[in-house]
Amino acid sequence: MIDRSKLLARYVQELIDKGVIRSTHVEHAFRCVERDRFLRRFYHHNPHQGGWEQLHHDPENPDQQLLRLIYSDQALVTLLNEKGMPISSTSQPALVAHMLELLELHPGARVLEIGTGTGYNAALLSEIVGEQGVVTTLDIREELINQAQQIFSSLGYRNIQALCRDGFYGASEYGPYDRIVATVGCTDISPHWLEQLAPEGFMLIPLQHGGLSSHPLVRIWLEKGQIIGRVMGWSGFMPIQGELAWAGKFWAESPWTTRVPPCVLQGEPVDSRPLPPGLPPTADAPLLQSTTHQAFYFFLTLNDQRACATLKGYGLVAPEAAVVITGQQILLYSQDAKPNEEPYQTTLALYHAWQELGSPCWGDYRLQFLPASGAPGQLYKRQGNSWVVTRKWFEQLTQLSSTVAA
Repeated sequence: MIDRSKLLARYVQELIDKGVIRSTHVEHAFRCVERDRFLRRFYHHNPHQGGWEQLHHDPENPDQQLLRLIYSDQALVTLLNEKGMPISSTSQPALVAHMLELLELHPGARVLEIGTGTGYNAALLSEIVGEQGVVTTLDIREELINQAQQIFSSLGYRNIQALCRDGFYGASEYGPYDRIVATVGCTDISPHWLEQLAPEGFMLIPLQHGGLSSHPLVRIWLEKGQIIGRVMGWSGFMPIQGELAWAGKFWAESPWTTRVPPCVLQGEPVDSRPLPPGLPPTADAPLLQSTTHQAFYFFLTLNDQRACATLKGYGLVAPEAAVVITGQQILLYSQDAKPNEEPYQTTLALYHAWQELGSPCWGDYRLQFLPASGAPGQLYKRQGNSWVVTRKWFEQLTQLSSTVAA
């Protein structure tokens, strides 16, 4: 018999030690909600077979190895599409805890969640807001909602409303909401969410920025009639479906290049260069490991539409040539046998421009959202240290603090 309580206690302590659980109410929620109760089937990537291995979990008769995997700080894929690509998952627990802390929830709060998934996050929200609070969670996939509803009922969660619905439309019948949180990567914010937000509330949205899997966590609130935002952290989520989904249109690429050419996906680099001074080496995945890389990438995307995150790193990516910053070096890719120096020189020039501005981090920018008036998909520098990204419904004015720029 496996002692689930010991695994859960170790799992929570690991998140405390990492600094992502910082408050007593988030710690209490994690200790109360058993993650494995929300999993029946999930997938583990098998590099030797080159695909995803399906695993079945029975919470009443758990396998020890699977239980240890579930109570680790790993995202777990829970659904594949017909092409065998992941389309739903239970997020990395460290990210879940970090977002719960950023929400600053209180007992009695009303919360709208976009993206139910397994229901684990909704249960954590429920524990924090308590019996006097309400959690409304939406997912566009009926099979996920049906499973989550069954689990909520079996575990006694009476303050969770789980609805099968396109999250773009929200759920006005249960609002207004003190908090609106998305657990999927969004190409834009929905005007319906703003209508359903309580006067003193705010949203926490993983908002696409430079590629389909790159989502700064943006806190958005209303201030004197204006829609204001600030980046609070970094994440990478499954892309949203429905009205906010990427559909191959230029605006939804937000508006950066997202289609990585074969020379980067399958090819070998034609040359390599050292990292410039100030960019720290990392073991792998620099955008996950280093806030310095995240900060430069955020700036890069504001200045060049070719900016893109790939599995190998990030950089300027185009069909004919690319430069990719990994955790150890800069790789140059080309359809030809010799390197194309232009993307590399442009990247270096932007890196030096970023340094001259004081190497601002993503939290040093002030965002404002205005109803879109320009052609969708525009990305341009407006003036000084201000940039505009035109999404579908909103234009995102991104302004660098004058104190940082000085």
